[in-house]
Amino acid sequence: MTTPHPRPLWTLAAPTLGAMQAAYLTTTFFPPMGPIVQRDLHLSQLVVTGRLIAYAVFLLGGVVAGLLLARRWPVAVLPAAAVLILIGLVPEAFAPSLGMLLVGTFVTGLGGGLMVGAAFAVAARSCSPMKVMSGLAGAIVLSLVVGWVATLVLATAFSWRLAFLAALPVALLVLAGLVVGEIVVLVRRPAPAARA
Repeated sequence: MTTPHPRPLWTLAAPTLGAMQAAYLTTTFFPPMGPIVQRDLHLSQLVVTGRLIAYAVFLLGGVVAGLLLARRWPVAVLPAAAVLILIGLVPEAFAPSLGMLLVGTFVTGLGGGLMVGAAFAVAARSCSPMKVMSGLAGAIVLSLVVGWVATLVLATAFSWRLAFLAALPVALLVLAGLVVGEIVVLVRRPAPAARA
């Protein structure tokens, strides 16, 4: 059995940014943005609570799936997670009613969870796994704080929809970084030794 080749540290930049974006999207449920969305779309407290629980289930399920799948197939899981986040952001940003908002919520929850889980799985294969995973965890916590401030400003000074729209360019950047990074890793991967 061969040991997985350690991944260069620079290839963790895009997964880390993607995990930070997932943390940022989680802050869209926090006050004041959460209550603003509830007011504008005329949602009951029961619906708001149900949406939050469903998001948490999709997010945690995605984390577990990302941890397991990205150990074997990071090249497939990471871009797939970024695409899911991108797809989910559009209905969230333009949702005229609860139905479209829920679709976006579920898709971004699953994509964000996959991204976080896959980022940790990839970090575990780096040259210094404990340091890298600690740094990734710190970046996620920082993003929760900065994300709350960002959604506070965007939702109160402009529109809650802008908080989702602002995440679209970041999601595109993450996807591009993942694709380029995985291509470079595949090209530079040493060829398997020929059997005698």
